[in-house]
This record gives sequence, structure tokens and C-alpha cells, in this order.
Amino acid sequence: MLANVADTARVACHEAFGPVASLFRFTELDAAIDAANRADYAIHAAFFTESISHARHAARRLRVAGVMINDSTDYRLDAMLFGGAGRGNMGREGVRFAMREMSQTKVICFHDA
Repeated sequence: MLANVADTARVACHEAFGPVASLFRFTELDAAIDAANRADYAIHAAFFTESISHARHAARRLRVAGVMINDSTDYRLDAMLFGGAGRGNMGREGVRFAMREMSQTKVICFHDA
């Protein structure tokens, strides 16, 4: 874990591709959400709170593909859709999306002569 990370630090601006957590201090919820929304790539966000109204507010405003309330971003069920947002949106995973990706649609038209 890295504490007091500057907004301009490489670890704050680019994907670390490793077990790294950067800690930032905020006094306002919307300022924290705005900072999280500045990321180009977004998959899941974790939000810890005792306030259901704060949780709902954060879930609505965070521009990510999934919001985990009071749990870590590695939480996942097999039936749960998974994918990215922003520049990280390369599609979705999950049963429904796998069926769509593994299927091919076909149009058949009949003209009654």
C-alpha cells in the first residue's frame, strides 16, 4: 500500500498491473468520486460505508463497470457480468455474454411469389 500518493505520480496515472493500492485522502465524497472517474481504464470500484445513501450516490456517479459496496473489487460470482468501462471496455464476460459471443445470428427472408 502506498500512502500520500501525488495525483501526478505514475502509479496514480497508469495501471500498475500488480498488487498495489494507492491511498488518497478526501474530505468530500464527490471529490473522491471525481478523482476515481478521472481514470482512463475502469473495471470495478470498491466503496466502504455505513451509509446506504452514500453507497447509492457513489454507485450512480462512479463511471465503472461494477461497484462493490463493503467488499473488495476481487469479489465475483460466475453468473455476474464482468468487464471494463472507459478505455478498458473490451466487452463483457459472463454466461449471457459468452452465449452471445459464441453464437452467430442469421437473417432468413421468404418472399411469397
